[in-house]
Amino acid sequence: MKKLSLIIAIVLIASVGLNIHADTKPKRDGKKGKGIIKKLNLTDDQITKFKDMRYELESKLLELKYTEQKNQLEIKVLLKNTPIDKIGVMELINKNSQIKSEMKLLIVDNWFKVYEILDSEQQKIWIEHFEGMGKPMRNNLNYNGDFKKKLQKK
Repeated sequence: MKKLSLIIAIVLIASVGLNIHADTKPKRDGKKGKGIIKKLNLTDDQITKFKDMRYELESKLLELKYTEQKNQLEIKVLLKNTPIDKIGVMELINKNSQIKSEMKLLIVDNWFKVYEILDSEQQKIWIEHFEGMGKPMRNNLNYNGDFKKKLQKK
C-alpha cells in the first residue's frame, strides 16, 4: 500500500510540475499568429473563417482544460481519504491522459482546417511557417521529416 501511495504521489507531483511549467510560459500579449496572417495576405472571407475556427478551437480547449483541472482536484481529494481509492485515482489519471490527447488532436485538426482554406501559394507559406515554428507544434503532429513532401503525396 505504501508503494502505491508513493507511486501515485510521484505521478501527481510530476503532473502538477508540468502544469506549473505550462502556466509560466512567456505570454505574447495577443500577438500570437499576427506575423503569419500578414504573410498569407488573406482575403476577408479567409480572415472571417480563421477567426471563427480560432474561437471554436479555444472554446473546446478551455472546456477540456477545465475538466482536466477539476479531475486534478478530485485526485487530491481521493488521495487524502483513507483508504486511498486506487481505482478512482487511476480512472481520473486515465481521463486526464485522454483529455490531453484530445487537446493535441484538436490543435492538429485546426492546423489542417486552416491549410484547407488556403490557396496553393498560401499553403506554401503556411508550411514554411510550420517548419519554422519549432518543436512544440511538430511534436503535436508527431513530425519527423519533410512535411512538404508528406502533403504533396496526398
